[in-house]
Amino acid sequence: MAVKLSDRRSKGFLNLMAIIVSGLTTLVSFILALKVGRQYQRRGHPHQLVWAIALLFFALGVGCQFLGEFQGWSPLLYRLWYLTGAILTAAYLGLGTVYLQAKRPTAHRLLILVIAASVVAALMVWQAPIDLSQAYLGHTISGQGMPRSVRLLTPFF
Repeated sequence: MAVKLSDRRSKGFLNLMAIIVSGLTTLVSFILALKVGRQYQRRGHPHQLVWAIALLFFALGVGCQFLGEFQGWSPLLYRLWYLTGAILTAAYLGLGTVYLQAKRPTAHRLLILVIAASVVAALMVWQAPIDLSQAYLGHTISGQGMPRSVRLLTPFF
């Protein structure tokens, strides 16, 4: 099947837009992580520290997406994208909310659990066989390049 010139142009435009959006999102996320980190330095509230870490994870994840869309995906980049974007960001944002809402001992216990689970998840992501041909479907990257055993971790984070 032949690809029309207009199809190639629209795909190029979509790719360019994806690069621009992920690049800007990376920049804004790093700035926001720094701002929240500075708030923690001034005020000392633990939820701000945890949120700053979560925002840093998000910035790393979307930064990986930017690099992948700009220069192509590598196994290392894909693993880091999956770990920070699909697993760690939401867990640490939620943990920050627990620190904001719950009693400190409860939050500390959950912190230990989240850190332990993060280590297990990181080991699983780093040791998993990945298939980059399954990861990039259409115009978007997905978790399909990870084995099912790793993808099943995501809802628990």
